[in-house]
Amino acid sequence: MYIKFVVEAFCMAQDVDPKLAVVGAGTAMYLHGLRKGWSDIDMYHPALAEQKVSFMGHEIDVGGLNRDGSLWKGEVKNGLRIQTKNELRAFYKMLGRPKDQASLLLLQE
Repeated sequence: MYIKFVVEAFCMAQDVDPKLAVVGAGTAMYLHGLRKGWSDIDMYHPALAEQKVSFMGHEIDVGGLNRDGSLWKGEVKNGLRIQTKNELRAFYKMLGRPKDQASLLLLQE
């Protein structure tokens, strides 16, 4: 899986354990089969500060929201830890952005 490869390579470049990374938001929606594509990689890692970087031709957003990690426990799918649907629902509700309403509807079905 290409997303897993990019996340692992990014974590290794940052000298952090890739097994602690959790992919979330739109990328997790894609990995759950709820979106047809992905544009950037949203992720959380307990050892990384909030940052938005270009890596291997992709934008990687390391989230600073919910720094206690409670919405980023995740589940492992195809060797990659991703936010659960319940975590995604809580995350989008926390953000409260109008653009996330469609995602919330998909997650409620």
